[in-house]
Amino acid sequence: MKTRRMALVVIIVFVLPLLVTNVFAQQVKNDAILSQYIKEADGSSGQNANAGSGIKTGHIQDGAVIDAKITGPISSAKIQRPANLIVVAKSGGDFSDPAAAVNSIIGASATTPYLVKIMPGVYTVTSPIQMKSFVDIEGSGQENTIITSTIAHDDLVCIYDYPGPERATVVMAANAKISNIRVENKSNLGGIAILIRQPSSQVENVTAEASGTGDDCARGCFDYTAISVNGPAATGIVLKNVKAIARKLNPTDCNNPRAIMLVNGSETTVLNSMATASGGGTWARGIAIWDGGDNLLTTAAIRDCVFEASNPRPDGGTAAAIYGFATNATVDGTKAIVHDSEYCAAIDSVTTVMHSEARVANCTVESFGIVYTAKVASTLIENGNVPNALQSLDKVVNCWDENFDPIPNK
Repeated sequence: MKTRRMALVVIIVFVLPLLVTNVFAQQVKNDAILSQYIKEADGSSGQNANAGSGIKTGHIQDGAVIDAKITGPISSAKIQRPANLIVVAKSGGDFSDPAAAVNSIIGASATTPYLVKIMPGVYTVTSPIQMKSFVDIEGSGQENTIITSTIAHDDLVCIYDYPGPERATVVMAANAKISNIRVENKSNLGGIAILIRQPSSQVENVTAEASGTGDDCARGCFDYTAISVNGPAATGIVLKNVKAIARKLNPTDCNNPRAIMLVNGSETTVLNSMATASGGGTWARGIAIWDGGDNLLTTAAIRDCVFEASNPRPDGGTAAAIYGFATNATVDGTKAIVHDSEYCAAIDSVTTVMHSEARVANCTVESFGIVYTAKVASTLIENGNVPNALQSLDKVVNCWDENFDPIPNK
């Protein structure tokens, strides 16, 4: 009798749970378990699908979460991103307008700098982008991110006057940098692409262009300048890996193209850059370095660059690849090319030229390699052995002409 009872107990203990489990398994149907009955992950056993409570990553199949399941805004608290970063994009960014992005930043400082990252696209602005100190602008490449405007220099002062108006596509601030971008000003009334008037500004890996027809000669000296560094406050400026373009599209006697202009007591270093000025007007300058008429000594250090100028205006057009006046300008390892003008000077009125090239071609009235320069050394000077080709050079050491014939030392 006891044996039968023991057998019955064993059956109940081992068989009944199996029956119950089978019954419950049959009762749990598809979609029967609601999410409110699933315990959240306890965070103490990682995301192992076989340990700990709650649903783990291992329970979710690869590719199971599709775009349709994550439409709509995602809180920034759910996305890890660098601090002090503002993204400008045609869609999906913090802003779609670069100016609005910069204007939104409050409290930038040396210890709290900001970056405005501009994604690919063409961004047209109708008023200058006024940068802020300790706020950098970075594009997505010079051919991918373009800021363009037709902001005219329409005030009754010359474009190189100081202080003058701050009318440009981008106006730099102290301790600010712009990089990896293209900036344009295509006003037909003269204009500036990038204007620098504050200290410690940097322009790096940037293409800057100012171009237009410039037919309104009654407006005076409203020129085309890709990059303007203007005023005694603009010190410690660095232009590096820059391509500056100034183009006057009609050969009339106004609106002169100057690709880079350093003026009014500014102090600038130009490295590994290219500048091209072409078109009409009285003067075309690849880079112009001068006091601006206010007797403010402008300082420039130019290294490893290429400057080019041409002016096909048929009745007195002049061109200079490098032009200086009342300046302290040093040119080293740089090629200056001037061509297709009536009056040409590859390098005109700088302090020192070393390890460089001065090239001239197709200049119909006057053609000078280097003029009005204090010291020239170890430099190729085209037409350097032609009589009167080297005007007002104080000292010439170890130079040669385009045929590699030595030029007499002086």
